[in-house]
Amino acid sequence: MNLRVVNEKISRFKLMSSIGVIAAVIQSGAILHALSTNIWLLLVMIAASAVAFICLAILIKVLTGKNDHVMLRYFIAILLFNYFIIKLLNQPLFPYMEILALGYGTIIFFGRFGCYLAGCCHGRPNSFGVCYGHDKVKKGFPNYYSGVRLFPIQIVEAIGILTIVCISILALLKNPDHGIGLTVFITLYGLLRFVLEFFRGDPERPYFLSFSEAQWTILFLFAALTVSSLWEIIELSNWQILIHLLLASAFLSIGAARIIRPQLRINEPPHVKELMSIKLDMATRFVKVHTTLLGIQISGCKMKNETHYTISATKMHLDHRAIENLKMILSIKHRPSSCEILNKHPGIFNLIFISKSE
Repeated sequence: MNLRVVNEKISRFKLMSSIGVIAAVIQSGAILHALSTNIWLLLVMIAASAVAFICLAILIKVLTGKNDHVMLRYFIAILLFNYFIIKLLNQPLFPYMEILALGYGTIIFFGRFGCYLAGCCHGRPNSFGVCYGHDKVKKGFPNYYSGVRLFPIQIVEAIGILTIVCISILALLKNPDHGIGLTVFITLYGLLRFVLEFFRGDPERPYFLSFSEAQWTILFLFAALTVSSLWEIIELSNWQILIHLLLASAFLSIGAARIIRPQLRINEPPHVKELMSIKLDMATRFVKVHTTLLGIQISGCKMKNETHYTISATKMHLDHRAIENLKMILSIKHRPSSCEILNKHPGIFNLIFISKSE
């Protein structure tokens, strides 16, 4: 969950997150009461979580100079810090670690509504969704998506995580001593989050080797669960092991496919942002050629009510599907009344966007 901490985004996100924190504390107390477990350790964990959150926020600010709050980072930091606190106090790990994870889930449930209201962590262009206006652009929202309908991926995640939290609570209440609630939550939320990341459209989300930071984090969490299971700290059911194996296989398969066919990465948010930032030249003999990080060479010029692009590539084979994707992306930028695709020379395409005459 990437949040640019500015103006309206602060108030809306903080409001929903604050409600989430209060709900998480109430939820945790109710679970402990239902399990007839001492509640004093909950107060210690709340304090420890606050310390871990603040320390990590300061560290990120010092190292990057930014106030980016990626909640999965805080989830790992809070779990690890409380793990050592619980061990230091000679208390059982479970159900306390499970309660922490489920509290995180509740905070994310409310936080995603904050994202929806603020316009961060949004989806990609879709026929169904929400439109954000120029007021959001002033606060960090991508200007090229202003007035464009975006899939409400934040709401989908909120509904999904609420369902997962409820399932995990039932698993915890049924068997509170073996970390079942924790493993169920991480497995199901990890699967949900891994899939939903492919539908994100916000360009500031960190990517490495075409996977987002959240997807790498999920892979790390699944590996940590597997190691913990081997060390007999927790128990994993067969269906959880199957999901871990399937996700790892998907990770390798998708990664390999994107290396072999880099045109599959054309719609990735950082590349979309790069395409949208290309400045057009006026119709002259000399037109600047831009080369994107994927090796797509593109030049463009503006002539009255027409915009012309010439597109080729150095690191991939441009097929008609890739050109259609580029057409869709650039159409968002120009919003033409019509578009023509020409392919007079092998590997070289021309896109002509025609706008209505003013």
